[in-house]
Amino acid sequence: MKRFQNVTPERQAAILDAAAAEIATYGLSGASINRVITAAGMSKSSFYHYFEGKDDLYAAVTQRALDDLLAAMVPGAPPATASDYWAMWEAMYRAFLQRQLTDPVLAALNWSAIQARADGTAHPALELLAGQMRQWLEALILQGQALGAVRTDLPQDLLMDATFGMLEGGDRWFAATWSEMSETRVAEAAARIIGLLRDLTEQKGERE
Repeated sequence: MKRFQNVTPERQAAILDAAAAEIATYGLSGASINRVITAAGMSKSSFYHYFEGKDDLYAAVTQRALDDLLAAMVPGAPPATASDYWAMWEAMYRAFLQRQLTDPVLAALNWSAIQARADGTAHPALELLAGQMRQWLEALILQGQALGAVRTDLPQDLLMDATFGMLEGGDRWFAATWSEMSETRVAEAAARIIGLLRDLTEQKGERE
């Protein structure tokens, strides 16, 4: 896939758009490289010049999807207080969900990946992305602890595992109920999920 990085951004986008739509429609197992090649307007030799095969292509598609979602979650300004920290969390989680409301292909990729992890059938590429998400979450936990918003009475690895597991549980619920979601329901659900996160991780005595 290293050769793919030398392709112009516009061409990369066209190829990954075609692949994302194919995988979102048919799933990874049912996705056809030939249909991706046709939709992207490329030759088979060009495809295999850029990718080793379907697994390599899927890794590129899912990495772009994660980057897209993380970009949507970038806060406007660093939190200065514990209250700011939790407001930031709710805004980020709401943005994560709203981004998917605007892009059904992105939503299908994300929720199918989450369901695969829940079923124990996750592609190796998804485990690499989960590792990136854990690093992202660890930085947020440390930020919250520095502000006095997140508890420090537990071993850090236990706090991290519990927090990651709770958020994965929320993701699995959204994966199962996404077809029922709307702008209003997303905002309500985001508030509930972050409420659960606060119940689990907030510094004792911090919330009234």
